[in-house]
Amino acid sequence: MEKIYLELRSAEGGEDSKLLVDEMKNIYMKAARLNNFACSIVDERSGMSSLCL
Repeated sequence: MEKIYLELRSAEGGEDSKLLVDEMKNIYMKAARLNNFACSIVDERSGMSSLCL
C-alpha cells in the first residue's frame, strides 16, 4: 500500500488564509472517505495541516 502525504499551509492573508487551509483539509478528507481511502491527520497547527492518505 502506498502512502500519500499532503501538506497544506497558509501563506499571506491572515485569518482568511487559515480558513482556506481548514476548508481544503475538510474537502480532501471527505473525498478520501468517499473513495474508501484511509485518511489521518499527521500534524495540525494553526494555518497548517499534514494529512496521510
